[in-house]
Amino acid sequence: MPPAGAFCAGERPYAHFATLEATMYIVVQHSISNPTGFWSGAEQLMPKIPATAKLHHTFPTKDGTRAVCVWEAESIKSLRDFLEPQISSMSKNEYFQVENKDSIVMPSGVPAAHAST
Repeated sequence: MPPAGAFCAGERPYAHFATLEATMYIVVQHSISNPTGFWSGAEQLMPKIPATAKLHHTFPTKDGTRAVCVWEAESIKSLRDFLEPQISSMSKNEYFQVENKDSIVMPSGVPAAHAST
C-alpha cells in the first residue's frame, strides 16, 4: 500500500521547472503486480525525478495494485526512459499524452456535438 502523501507534488520544490519549454501532460496507468516493491521503489525514485519532468498527481487504488499518475515532461519517450528501468518488473505501464491536467475538457480531435434545432 502506498504511504500516505508519498506522491504529493508540493513536497518537492519545482521552481526550476518554470523554465522548461515544449512540455506536455502525460498520464501513466499502472497495473501493479508487486505493490509493496512498486511503492517502496516509487518513494526512492521521487528525489531522482529529472528537472525535465514533474509529477503533478498520483491516484492509487486503496490496495496499491493500480494507479494513474499525471506528469509533465518533454515527451513520452523521456518519461518512459526514466520510469521503466525502475518499475517495469513490478507493473505494466501505459503512457499517453493528455489535453489538460487542470480541468474537465473535451478532446480537441473529436468534433463537438451540436444541439439540433
